[in-house]
Amino acid sequence: GSGPLIELIGTAGGAPELAVLFNQLKRDGFDPVAHARVLASLAGAARLRNVRPTGDLSGVGKFLSSDDRAIREAAVQLVGEWKQTPHVPALLVIAAEGNRAAFDSLAKIRGPQAMRGLKKLAASSQPIATRQAAAHALGAINLKGSLAEVFAVLKDTKNFNTALELWRGLLGGRGAGKLLAGGVAGAGLPKPIVTAGIRAAREGGRDEKALVAALALSQNISLLTKQMTAAELKTLAARAMKEGDPFAGERVYRRSSLACTVCHAIGGAGGKVGPDFTSIGTSAPPDYLIESILYPNRKIKEGYHSVVVETKDNRSLVGVQVSESGTELVLRDAADKLVSIPRNQVKRKVNGQSLMPPALILSLTEKEQLDLYRFLAELGKAGPFDATKTGVARTWRLLPGTHRVEQYGIHKIVEADFEKKWSNHVLGAGNG
Repeated sequence: GSGPLIELIGTAGGAPELAVLFNQLKRDGFDPVAHARVLASLAGAARLRNVRPTGDLSGVGKFLSSDDRAIREAAVQLVGEWKQTPHVPALLVIAAEGNRAAFDSLAKIRGPQAMRGLKKLAASSQPIATRQAAAHALGAINLKGSLAEVFAVLKDTKNFNTALELWRGLLGGRGAGKLLAGGVAGAGLPKPIVTAGIRAAREGGRDEKALVAALALSQNISLLTKQMTAAELKTLAARAMKEGDPFAGERVYRRSSLACTVCHAIGGAGGKVGPDFTSIGTSAPPDYLIESILYPNRKIKEGYHSVVVETKDNRSLVGVQVSESGTELVLRDAADKLVSIPRNQVKRKVNGQSLMPPALILSLTEKEQLDLYRFLAELGKAGPFDATKTGVARTWRLLPGTHRVEQYGIHKIVEADFEKKWSNHVLGAGNG
């Protein structure tokens, strides 16, 4: 179990070879340290190649109760790939503990039992994070039959970025935009949640006009319609260079609600979804920068066009293509996360637009917009916004010093028991 044979069988083995692997696992023929690798290889064979072992596929259940987190996680994923309905009750228990993989597996298994259990996990008595994961899974199984639960969860969501992630997940289903549009009017969604929905509905190649219109109407939000001319853009750029405060602009840039740092990097710190901004102020004139922000689809930098992938299980995924092989297509989505799509599930792939939605900065005041433009125009120039110098630690991960963390000591942190509590932080553009 220490060599590469397990992964090789998972990658290239046929059903008989996978059966040998699975049967040996059930007979405890592997050292326990190899159990997670075996389960993961079996799941990978099912997901990427649609190949399963011959014979009896029961016996995964005992691994769902393993004390080893890696083994249990791999088992959760495997029962989802094999769509093993008998394990739905166990998956619901694990999902209630906050395990995202369990929600994903329930969405793959589908069925009335999974729906009933997920609706209970979406109830107002549950923690909001559990409700949000349940709403996402419900949307993937049967959005039309879950609109009441989905909108109740959205209404109770307080964080903009969490709402944005949930909207993106819900819109991953083909035809989801029109279904969601029909329920907006009576949902009573708060303005930040509506704004997040508009952003998600306009990202990349999505054409969710009905949902955007319904959301905008619900909060009387004005959408950008005026197209500025080249002369008007130059005038605005001149104002930004004269009136804009680059230091205030950096604070605007780093607001979590705009999520600029999720998509763009400065000095190596930030996302990879969009172009690097380290020296953007020296390579692009201010009016070009403003045009790219207001109208991102006018001039898309080479290599940053999105693709829209429709799958055989009725999903619609949007992202920048990272790689493609004979078994797998990998996209980088608008949240800067890598999304793996089995090639055998791809129904259609078409070119999209920029992942950045138009009118992203309309929520900013005029002064804030001028400040942001000025900040971007200063990047790379000599002075406080030159992030081209190396030797600076710009990306940090922080763990809140709560009573629980301090109670259990440093060894728990080292063992990653608090992995989900860490947050990413990016240092400012300058080197001070």
